[in-house]
Amino acid sequence: MYDEMGKPNKKGISKPIMGQHKKNIFGGIKTIATDNAAFLEWANQSDIGNEVSSLAKVTASINKYAKSLEPKTETGASDETGESETGESETIAKPSLEQVAQELLKRFTPDECVKLSEMLYDMACENASDEAIEKVA
Repeated sequence: MYDEMGKPNKKGISKPIMGQHKKNIFGGIKTIATDNAAFLEWANQSDIGNEVSSLAKVTASINKYAKSLEPKTETGASDETGESETGESETIAKPSLEQVAQELLKRFTPDECVKLSEMLYDMACENASDEAIEKVA
């Protein structure tokens, strides 16, 4: 298992270490043993499994298969910042307030929308200026 020699310590002695390829093989065996259901699903139902011919690549391939089963989202992980997973800026079209209101009316009853309106007003007034509150009132 220990197929490489590590860096010499202060005394100049190098100890055997497990190389990256051996670590990947060990990880593949461990994945098969600990996540057997995912391995069997990957092996029986996945075309992704057909591209693997080494235990060293099993873990990465199972992870790729599991990720392919997840629902796709329209934007990256950091929607609030407007950046995608690759770090590139994206322009996210913000819906108009009228579009938001129409969508809320589709999902909630008119009474619930009135309660929501009151809650929004109360929350907004906490941080709004006195002038802005007077314009609304």
